[in-house]
Amino acid sequence: MKFVVNVNEMPPDTCDRSLRFAVKGREGTTLRDTYYLVDPKSSPSKNLQMGYTTVYANGKTTGHSHAQHEEVYFVIQGQGRMVVGEDEFQIKAGDGLYVPFGVFHTTYNTGILPLQLLWVTCKDPTIPEK
Repeated sequence: MKFVVNVNEMPPDTCDRSLRFAVKGREGTTLRDTYYLVDPKSSPSKNLQMGYTTVYANGKTTGHSHAQHEEVYFVIQGQGRMVVGEDEFQIKAGDGLYVPFGVFHTTYNTGILPLQLLWVTCKDPTIPEK
């Protein structure tokens, strides 16, 4: 007899101690934590910023763009969906991606594990701030 299940295809419990219960009604809202590891405001770097973001199940990042910065992401864990400008695509652990200067982008966690992202922005000092 063969019996195989995949945790990514299973419904979560509805226990009042679960994160999903605690954020019920907030699905698809910004549910993330970000840590700034290297920042021009607090490090020797003048143009680079590096951070680590965790997007929780059913959560997303705050959509934004930055005219003076281009950005790269590396997906450490989890799976999700990323919107970059007019493009929308699935992402998963091991993926690296690029966001050009000034392009709106946001990330959604579509899996059950926290979506962990390492990101780096690079400032072009010749582009004026808006």
